Amino acid sequence: MQSDINNMARTDSRTKVCLFAKAPVLGRVKTRMSGHLSEGDCLQLHKDMLAYVAGMASTLSPQDFQLELLITAGHAYFDRLSEQFNIAQSLQVGEDLGVRMSNAVQAGLAHFESVLLVGADCPCVSVAMINEARAALQRSNAALIPALDGGYVALALRAHDASLFSDIVWGGANVAATTVQRMQGLGWKYEVLEACPDIDRPEDLQYLAGLPALAHWAATGPL
Repeated sequence: MQSDINNMARTDSRTKVCLFAKAPVLGRVKTRMSGHLSEGDCLQLHKDMLAYVAGMASTLSPQDFQLELLITAGHAYFDRLSEQFNIAQSLQVGEDLGVRMSNAVQAGLAHFESVLLVGADCPCVSVAMINEARAALQRSNAALIPALDGGYVALALRAHDASLFSDIVWGGANVAATTVQRMQGLGWKYEVLEACPDIDRPEDLQYLAGLPALAHWAATGPL
């Protein structure tokens, strides 16, 4: 598929920030924490991180960014976050994560200069990191913030190609490397920014110690 690098039809110079969020349902979130945290604690951790990321994103400059909460299913908790932080929400479209991300990028680039995908449960992503990713797009087609576990926590794009999101084992250790290889194959200019922790496993809880609103979760990590 040909990459769309033509932005002539785009009317908004801002970056569309898509916060990808899984519905907070007991037994369906943070499942890699199970065995260490109870199902109830896994759910609360997920909710706390969603709230933290939504709050962080709401402080981004409205002159540079447009926010949207992209959700897997409607939920009262999402309604609460949308109201509290004034963030629009819409359903993810597609049968798997890769298709849903691809669709979000394609839809965003129809109107915005660039799109940034970020996990709404990745609290270690900061305003500074997002601003850095946006700045990188002035020089490149893409900017990737890798996760320490081999995935990525954010991907900023000013072009779309479906190959970036197809035939990838999401949650695996080679997601970021595969994405970089695909961008190289497209001949794109890209930047890989400093890696950031993803909070998926019990040993990741330690990284929350530096975030005051979430620091209490660090104490629940393995000794």
